[in-house]
Amino acid sequence: YRVDIMHPVDLVEDVIIAYGYNRIEPEIPQFATIGGESLLERFSSKVRSIMVGLGYQEVMTEVLTNPRDLFVKMRVKPGPVVELENPKTVEYTVCRSWLLPGLMKVLARNRHREYPQRIFEVDDVVVLDENSETGGRSLRKLAAVSIHSEADYAEVKAVVDTFLEILAVEHRVEPGIHPSFIEGRTGFIKTLKGETIGFLGEVHPEVLINFGLENPTVGFEIDLEAVMRLKGFGRRP
Repeated sequence: YRVDIMHPVDLVEDVIIAYGYNRIEPEIPQFATIGGESLLERFSSKVRSIMVGLGYQEVMTEVLTNPRDLFVKMRVKPGPVVELENPKTVEYTVCRSWLLPGLMKVLARNRHREYPQRIFEVDDVVVLDENSETGGRSLRKLAAVSIHSEADYAEVKAVVDTFLEILAVEHRVEPGIHPSFIEGRTGFIKTLKGETIGFLGEVHPEVLINFGLENPTVGFEIDLEAVMRLKGFGRRP
């Protein structure tokens, strides 16, 4: 009947409250630790520096979104997502599963500003995971878009190639099909062993219309945790 009990920690907290925090004598741990950034955060900082060096400006978008922005506007078939049990508004009912839709919304809000516009985001998406205690887990990704009158596939591929070369990640880009991009101008980023770590391409005209954009737009998204594994880093220290 206690709807606020969600974890064993909540029971421990109730016991301590009943016993009294002031009756608990603090103890200094018998070992020393040194705080610091996790490997994931250090790697993410390096990625941000590279993207800024490539002429992109960092933005931060909302983790919460809705199926229309996440799938419909991007011409993508709805997939499994983490849904909010009691959303406060129809605009924020699910957790994002990829970053590009959020960047498209940023371009839409800035469509009356000067071009070219090149933006990127390094942040977490949320994916379903049956092995996780909560049923979901975060995954660090990088996404970027460029919009101007001459944006094309060659531009975005050059950016991706340069980015991965700086990180010394051997890769190849294979032609493929993605609903959000123009067929024939879409590529999947793969390791030399064949693992797909991202995708890139020219954004489909229907997607541009859905977001009220008129200029050609290119973009890409990369799984940074997959890149970290390739470089021999762990996700957590």
